[in-house]
Amino acid sequence: MDNDGDIILKDMEEYDCGLIADVFSREGYSKPIKLYKSYFEQKELGIRDVIIAYYQNQVAGYVTIVWESNYEDFKEQLIPEIKDIKVLEAFRKRGIATKLMDEAEKRVALVAKFCAAGVSLAEEYEAAQCLYAKRGYIPDGKGVFYMDQDVLNDQLEVDDNQGLMMIKEL
Repeated sequence: MDNDGDIILKDMEEYDCGLIADVFSREGYSKPIKLYKSYFEQKELGIRDVIIAYYQNQVAGYVTIVWESNYEDFKEQLIPEIKDIKVLEAFRKRGIATKLMDEAEKRVALVAKFCAAGVSLAEEYEAAQCLYAKRGYIPDGKGVFYMDQDVLNDQLEVDDNQGLMMIKEL
């Protein structure tokens, strides 16, 4: 836990893009630097918040808040969505994800009564699935959400594009 002040949260700066891409690629999470640059650009435009967690002065994780969800039901109801929470494996079980979520929910509560999150059904997202459940997020009742709307529901294999949309009253 953060008993000694080991966890520091900060808003993303432009120089963080390369740093985040580098530390996460070493763990096998190989998202291109352009993804993080787009996060930064969206942050500058007020479209997204990006909160970075440092543990003992090392990048340990991040979370983003999208102020206007792409998911139609949340978009219509003006419910911001927490997206892309990641904590490096070496820093898990130290309260970092909890701190990131606390800060994200605090920010959302300033502008909305509800907070949304989408979580992939793939096995590698088990930690996020459990985190959202422990924090009181419940499914929105619309079933599985699939990013590619043109794909039929016949014999789909679970992948990163299938998710469950969840919601929590703040």
